[in-house]
Amino acid sequence: MSVENDILKIIEAEAVGDQAALASRLVSKGHVLTQSTLSRKLKALGVRKMKGRYVVPRLLASGDWENVEVVPVPPNLVVLRTAPGMANALGVQLDGMALEGIVGTVAGDDTLFLAVSPPELLSPLVKILRKRTAVSASRRVGGRT
Repeated sequence: MSVENDILKIIEAEAVGDQAALASRLVSKGHVLTQSTLSRKLKALGVRKMKGRYVVPRLLASGDWENVEVVPVPPNLVVLRTAPGMANALGVQLDGMALEGIVGTVAGDDTLFLAVSPPELLSPLVKILRKRTAVSASRRVGGRT
């Protein structure tokens, strides 16, 4: 499992209050990171500190994709536009979902590129992603899921 996935799982499961405690938990999972590397990874994942503990971005914690726009770019690329600072965290989440057809993700600050192969899987993947955004939109306006 990737260090990013382990960071998110630890933060979701435990009340982690500082980087030293998080680094110690990561060591137990086989990841040895310097403080500066851990700090950069937390920033890239959009992890914030609230009330003395690290918290996972709302997008990941709730499965809420309300701020995600899905843009297919045929023949084999999908662009996801997110809220600022959320693209990397969304990429980690998508990598963990192991959706058929996604062969790679590249994340910036608010944009995520998904490479799709074979190209025939582009349309079904876009439908899955758009369904996820539609579910979030219906929750936002009080609809049923």
